[in-house]
Amino acid sequence: MESKFSGMFGMAVRAGKVIYGNYSVKAALMKGRLSLVVIGSGISERSRKDAVNMCEYYKTDYIEPDIPGLIENISGKKEVYVVGITDPNMAKQLKKIITA
Repeated sequence: MESKFSGMFGMAVRAGKVIYGNYSVKAALMKGRLSLVVIGSGISERSRKDAVNMCEYYKTDYIEPDIPGLIENISGKKEVYVVGITDPNMAKQLKKIITA
């Protein structure tokens, strides 16, 4: 599961379908541009709660894969724990991999 998820997430990164960071994700959620929010495992409890509340308020799906360092390793960005996926098909595949 981890390698499939990493592969699909990496493809989304290379395709430019990923928005990084809490503030950028919030802005994209407000505009209705996101299909999925991925919350990393190293996030603080307060930031996690804020991200989950944003997703619930704007009725956007979110997942919390238990893969340490996933976002940092694939994207090459440090200290980023919340990302948004803008492509609905990639979001659907990522959700499918996590729930399998």
